Amino acid sequence: MCDECHEWYHFKCVGMDEEAAAGDDAWQCGYCMDEADEDGNRSWKLDIPQGKRKKKRTAPDRNDDETPKALGFEPEKRAKVKVGPKDWNEIKLITAEGGKKINMEEERKKKKAEKLVKELGHHIVDEMTSAGLALRNVDGPLIDDLEELGFLDDA
Repeated sequence: MCDECHEWYHFKCVGMDEEAAAGDDAWQCGYCMDEADEDGNRSWKLDIPQGKRKKKRTAPDRNDDETPKALGFEPEKRAKVKVGPKDWNEIKLITAEGGKKINMEEERKKKKAEKLVKELGHHIVDEMTSAGLALRNVDGPLIDDLEELGFLDDA
């Protein structure tokens, strides 16, 4: 964040890394390092990293009245909190735990459906086919149907 105008920038966009940013106590963006003209417009005067671009990239002029500070936004005083997984192994672990939870829920529903069929008789799940009345197996589609009818609710 620029200490002068309170505008936030990506490290990569201003040619800085996290280590360099941590070392700087005060940092000014390219706009704030430029002198404003009589209308309050400033140009970006720092080199902007070009990456693989062949054409030089330039920042548009900015008016002092358009900065977050001028618009009344104050910088956050609280520390940044990193969120989300920190590496690929953590992503795999979260995915495995989520899959395990889903499988346990599916197994719970299947057992409840089997119990319903056993207690109430197979007629609650019979279906009409071209050959007449047929038994349905306790499978995913039947479980979905029973759930939609409210038979598998915990309440």
